[in-house]
Amino acid sequence: MTVSTTGIIHTVPATTDNSLLVTYLCVEQTGGRIENANLTFSLRKGACRATLMDPRDLHFVATMLFVGPDPLDLPGFSDDLIVKIVRVAEE
Repeated sequence: MTVSTTGIIHTVPATTDNSLLVTYLCVEQTGGRIENANLTFSLRKGACRATLMDPRDLHFVATMLFVGPDPLDLPGFSDDLIVKIVRVAEE
């Protein structure tokens, strides 16, 4: 996975076939905010569902559909964010 902006620490565990990825994103500075970032995953071409959650309480922030391997645009967030990617169809 690549991140389009600096200031983010991340980890990306995934299944061996990349049908499920979960990434934890953390802003380098506590209290910091990230705007206009996107993520690019090493995915085969196909439809994916991204579920964004606040790690403090696992509150759903957003659910989006995108076509991998195209970038996933993130909404602005403070401190940290969990992104769960599930492949829903392959082309």
